[in-house]
Amino acid sequence: MNRNKSDHLGPYRTKVKGMKVSLLITFSVCLVYEAAAQGNIDAIVNDAVQSAFGGAPAPGAPGVGGFGPAGLMGAGPAPAVGQIPASRTSGGGIAPRPVGGQGSGAARALARFSQSNAPATNTLLSDRSARASQAARTIAANPEVGGFAAGGLQRAVSDPQIQASFQRAFEPYCFAMPLCDFRDPYRRTDGQCNNPINPLLGSSFTPQQRVVPNAYDDFISLPRTRSVALPPQRLPSARTVSNNVFQWSFGGMTPVSASFSTFLTHHGQFIDHDIIATPSETLPNNVPILDCCNPVGGIDKPDACFIIPVNDRVPDPFFLPHLTCMNFVRHTGAPPLRCENGVREQINERTSFVDGSMIYGSDFAREWQLRAKFLGRLAVNGENLLPNHPEGCPADIPARLPCFIAGDHRPSETPTLTVPHITWLRRHNLIADALRAATGIWNDEVLFQEAKRIVVAELQHVTYNEFLPAVLDDFHMNAFNLRSSPFGHAEAYNSNIDPRTINSFGVAAYRMGHSLVRNSVGLLGNGPPVSFPVSQHFENPDIMYRGGYERMARWMSRERKSRSDRFLVDGIRNRLFENFESNPPPGETPSLDLGALNIQRGRDHGIPSYNAYRQFCGLPRANFFAVVEGGLVNHNQFAAQALQRTYRHPDDIDLFAGGMSETPLQGSILGPTFQCLIAYQFSLYKYGDRFWYERNFPENPLAAFTQAQLAQIKQTTYSKIMCSVMGNINVAHSFQPSLMLRTDIPGNSPLPCNVILGGNPLGFDITPFAQQLLQLGGRRRRGPDPFNLSPLNPGMRGILSGPGQIPGSGNFVSPLNPAGVLRGGRDMRRLY
Repeated sequence: MNRNKSDHLGPYRTKVKGMKVSLLITFSVCLVYEAAAQGNIDAIVNDAVQSAFGGAPAPGAPGVGGFGPAGLMGAGPAPAVGQIPASRTSGGGIAPRPVGGQGSGAARALARFSQSNAPATNTLLSDRSARASQAARTIAANPEVGGFAAGGLQRAVSDPQIQASFQRAFEPYCFAMPLCDFRDPYRRTDGQCNNPINPLLGSSFTPQQRVVPNAYDDFISLPRTRSVALPPQRLPSARTVSNNVFQWSFGGMTPVSASFSTFLTHHGQFIDHDIIATPSETLPNNVPILDCCNPVGGIDKPDACFIIPVNDRVPDPFFLPHLTCMNFVRHTGAPPLRCENGVREQINERTSFVDGSMIYGSDFAREWQLRAKFLGRLAVNGENLLPNHPEGCPADIPARLPCFIAGDHRPSETPTLTVPHITWLRRHNLIADALRAATGIWNDEVLFQEAKRIVVAELQHVTYNEFLPAVLDDFHMNAFNLRSSPFGHAEAYNSNIDPRTINSFGVAAYRMGHSLVRNSVGLLGNGPPVSFPVSQHFENPDIMYRGGYERMARWMSRERKSRSDRFLVDGIRNRLFENFESNPPPGETPSLDLGALNIQRGRDHGIPSYNAYRQFCGLPRANFFAVVEGGLVNHNQFAAQALQRTYRHPDDIDLFAGGMSETPLQGSILGPTFQCLIAYQFSLYKYGDRFWYERNFPENPLAAFTQAQLAQIKQTTYSKIMCSVMGNINVAHSFQPSLMLRTDIPGNSPLPCNVILGGNPLGFDITPFAQQLLQLGGRRRRGPDPFNLSPLNPGMRGILSGPGQIPGSGNFVSPLNPAGVLRGGRDMRRLY
C-alpha cells in the first residue's frame, strides 16, 4: 500500500522538484542580474565622484547655470584630498570680520550677521558640497539612472542602491571621526563626543538635518523657485510675500502682548544663537559678496547670488520705484553628514545642544580667547561688560565706544540681545568667584569648568521651565516631555536620537520670534522710561555703557513684547540695517526686510512648502484657501485672504508664511505647525544630550550633579539670575518673579532683589558644589587638563583626525521615521 501511495505521488514530487530547480535557477539569475546592476551602479557612481574631484566635469555631464556649482568646478589645480578634519575650529579663535567689496551698508551688515566663523573650514565644506552635487548631476545624466530629467535627478539622490554606492565612493572626502575620551566629566565646547555611538552628532560645523526631503528645483541644490500650479510660473517675490502677509495694514501701532515681557523675545533670540548660525558664501579670503544687485559692473560669484526682486509686478509700498533689488547671498553648502548623496545641506556653526555656545563659543580656540585665564573667569572690559572686540567696531557703525565680542558673533545685533549676553557672562564669573571663596581652589581650569557646568545647567533649566512654557501650550509641553522633573534626577538620554538642528526649524519655525520684536528699545532708571527707535541701534553698543545695561534690563522687564502674530514691525520689515550714508549700486535698497529674508532663506535651503510640514506633524493639508475643512483650518479669514492674494496654490505657501499666519492655540503664542516643530526640536536637544543636567550618568558618575546640587539648580529662576548680576547704579533693583510675564499679571508684581535672592548673592547655596569638589580633591577630571600645553593645540583632549567616518546605520537618522512614529512610541499623527 505504501508503495502504491508512493507511486501515486511520484509524478507530483517530480513536478515539485522541477519547480524547485526552476526557482533556484531563476533566483540565481536574479542574483547575478542584481549583482551586475549593482556593479554598474557602483561604477557609474565611482566614476562620477572621481570625476568631480579630478578638476573637470565628466564627459556628457550637463552644464549647470543659475545657482549651480559650475563656477566652482572649472579647470584648475586639483582640490585637496582627504577627509574633512575632525578638528574644525576658527584657528585663531576669532575669525577676521568680513571686509571689502562694494554694496549697501545694509548688505555689509547682513554679511557680518551671516559671517563665517571658520573661513577655511567653511570653504572646504562648501567645496565638498559643490563637488558632491556635481557628482549627483553626472549620475543623474547617465541613461541607466534615468537621464537628466526630474526622475533621474530625484533617483540620483534618493535611490538606496545609489546612496550606498555614493557613500562608499565619497568616503575619502567625508567627515573624519574624532577620537573621544568618554570618561571626561565635562562637555566639549565643540559638541563632539557627546554621542557615544556617533561622536559627530550635535557638534559644531556639521550639516543641519532634514525631517522632510528637500524641495530644491533640481532635488540637489537649486533654490525652490517654482509654483506647482499650471501654467508653470515662478513663486512670488519674497518681498511681495512680506508686503501681503507680514505688513501691518490695520492702522495705528502693531499690537502688544497681553501677557509677556520683552525678556521672552530676547531670551528666545539668545537661545537661537546658542543652537544655530549658518554662514553665507564668500569670495576668497572671506571677502563678502555685496554686488548681487550690480549686473552692470559684473557679479563676482553669480552662483552665490539669489536676489530678492523689489517693485516686482506691483509698486512697493515703501521702497521707491527705481529700487528693484535687495541683495541676498546664499548660505554656504555642506555635504550630508553621512555623505550618502550630493544634496546641498547647510552648515551649523553652533552645537546642537542648549550648552551656552553663545557665551563660551563653539570651538576650543574661541573659548580660550574669551577666558580671562585666571580664577576660572571669563574676560570682561573695564565696565564689567563683554570684552572689547579686537577689531573694534565696523567702519560704517557710528559707535563712539568699543564694540563687544562673545561666544556668538552677533552680541550687538540689538541692545536687547546684548543684555542676556552680559547677564550670563556676569553669572559665570559670580559662580566662579563663589566656588573659589568656598573651596580655596585657585586652579583656573577647574574653576572655569565647574562654573561653566553650573551655568549651562541653569540655562537649560530656565529655558525649559520658563521660556518654553510661555511659547508652547501644555499639550505640547506634556506630549514631548519637555518640563524638568520637580525633584532629583531624570534619566531621559537616548543615544539613538540625532539632536542636530533641523533645517526648517532654524530657517522658519524658530524665526517666529521676529514677530515679537518691538519697534523701540529703551532705558528705565528712577524716572520714566526713555525709548529709541530700534533701527538706530543695530550693532551699536553705546547704549550699554555707563549703567546702560542695568537700565536696559529694567526696561525689558517692564516693557511688553509685540503680540505674537503674522506681522513684523517697520523697524525690521522695512528698515533693517538701514544706512543712507553708503553708496549702493543703482537700484539696490538701502535697507532690508527681515520677513522677505526669511522667505528667501527658506527657498535657498530648499525647504518644502507649509503643507509638507503640516503632513509631517500629522495635521491636515490645505487643499484650498478657504477656512473650512480641507482648507486653511488654522487661519482666520484675513490671514487666508492674504495668502490667497499671494500664492497660486496652497502647496506654494512658504513654511514661514504659513506657520506665522496660523491662529495661536489657546495657552500658546503659536499655531499648531510651529508648535509641533519647536516642541519636537527642543525634545531632540534634551533627549539627545548626554550631558543634560538632570542625568544621573550611571556610566560616568563624576559627570552627574548630586541630588543636593540639583535641588539648588532647580530653584533657579531668571529673575534670581538677573538680580544676582545687577550693578550699583543708585537704583533699587526689582524684578517680577516670572521674568517672562508682564508685571501686571496677578501675583507677578516686581519684588526687591534682596527678597528674590533670599539673602543669598547667588540665589542658591553654593555649599553642595563646593563640598563635592573638595571631596574629589579639588579636581573632577581624572586625566590631564586639555590646556596643559597649548590651548590652540588641535590635539586637545585627544581629538585627532582618526580613520573612518560616519557609519551608514539607521541609528543615526531622526527619531521620527517616515511613517511619523516617534521611536519612543509616540505617533505624531495622534497628537492633533
